[in-house]
Amino acid sequence: MNCHPQCNDCNVVLGGNLKVYEQRLKEQYGEDNIEALKQFARSGGKVTTFEIEIVVDKYKGVVF
Repeated sequence: MNCHPQCNDCNVVLGGNLKVYEQRLKEQYGEDNIEALKQFARSGGKVTTFEIEIVVDKYKGVVF
């Protein structure tokens, strides 16, 4: 939910344009989901190598 492309100006020049980014995420996914993402970010939870490998295996060969 928190990984979306941005134009160069928003991403580089405006440092992610985070206020607009967050507002659009709330519009798309709902405020409760975004608050849960923010809480998870503060929780110190780390993604393991095993979890990354699962995602890599899932998307191997998938063309976007």
